[in-house]
Amino acid sequence: MMRIRLGGALALIAALATGCLKSNETPIVQPQGTFTGIFYKLRNPRYVNAKQIWDTTKINLSLQLSGNNFAVTGDTTLHAGSKGLFGYNSAYIEFQDNTIPAGNTKPLTALPKIHLAGTYPYQYDGSIFRLKAWNDTLVYFYDLKK
Repeated sequence: MMRIRLGGALALIAALATGCLKSNETPIVQPQGTFTGIFYKLRNPRYVNAKQIWDTTKINLSLQLSGNNFAVTGDTTLHAGSKGLFGYNSAYIEFQDNTIPAGNTKPLTALPKIHLAGTYPYQYDGSIFRLKAWNDTLVYFYDLKK
């Protein structure tokens, strides 16, 4: 009986001591607010006279992050107005776009417009917010500021 109490006391002390230790981790800057800037769609380069020529399209858009909700607005000629839920950690941010048609079985790159959906590596320093996604032939890059 005494062993059980002692074991429980040691576990409690270990838990409290762990909470008191200083962490070397930098806190994650929470991406919240309205961000505006440019969305780039880059297609793999073609070569002309041994020089890379990228097929580049860019538009202005706005991204609103509030709590765990997001919305994309702005020029919808290339990018869909997206909205839904998001979550993040220190390296990746994931968007679940509710505007993608239910039962969609096509890859997102096959939809008529680009949706902010899926997991992206990101950078955010409190004012500049950047997302990047790519596949074999395309690069999507969001360069936004608060």
